[in-house]
Amino acid sequence: MAACEEAFTATGVNDELTTREEDFLKASSTARHHEEEAAARTTRRLRRFTTTLSILLVLALTAGLVAWQQYRASEQQRHQAISAQQIALSRQEAAQSAGLLESNPDLASLLAVQAYRTRHTKEAIGGLFVVAALPLQHRLTGHTDAVGSVAFSPNGRTLASGSTDSTVRLWDVATGRLRATLTGHTDVVESVAFSPEGRTLASGSFDKTVSLWDVSPVGPLAVSPIVMRGGALSGVGRPAGRRGER
Repeated sequence: MAACEEAFTATGVNDELTTREEDFLKASSTARHHEEEAAARTTRRLRRFTTTLSILLVLALTAGLVAWQQYRASEQQRHQAISAQQIALSRQEAAQSAGLLESNPDLASLLAVQAYRTRHTKEAIGGLFVVAALPLQHRLTGHTDAVGSVAFSPNGRTLASGSTDSTVRLWDVATGRLRATLTGHTDVVESVAFSPEGRTLASGSFDKTVSLWDVSPVGPLAVSPIVMRGGALSGVGRPAGRRGER
């Protein structure tokens, strides 16, 4: 169409066309111009769309980068705050341990260990060396395998220890003597804990049972395990006249 328009619009050539041919040529030329304009408009729209999309993508990437940097900064601040809190707590526990070395060396030793577990500060490490040099007040022996858990009674007079040898032992803290050996579990005793009033001891074992023992110091030590299996309670070896606590 472009070639025809160029040929027939030349000087003198257009006079050879009939009226109908001239009208057809003009209509075709007008339609071609409209198509070219429409194509140009479409191209401009596509360019504007592409430019807008590129700007939005850049903005999204920038916003994502800023958000990621802010997240990293907040995480660093959070870790720094936690670290500062742990350092302060470790130093406080180490100071408390140092203050109890003469009056209560056992508690001082426990606090020194806890300070080191909280954070390996210089104060905590130094406190560990100090308590390590203290003479042992008592060495509690009797278990035939590893001891995995211990618990002090609320009044601090009795220590319970659970062992891989499937037994729970009760010790007199003041003298270090064995008060009783609690048997009944058939596997490793994983945890021991006293009730708030100190009359009941709970022991959990790998044999899938929890036993409750009556350890109230009324006359000779009495033990009354209550074995909990799958939510059911059943008395085991409960002395007559005594009621196991549930």
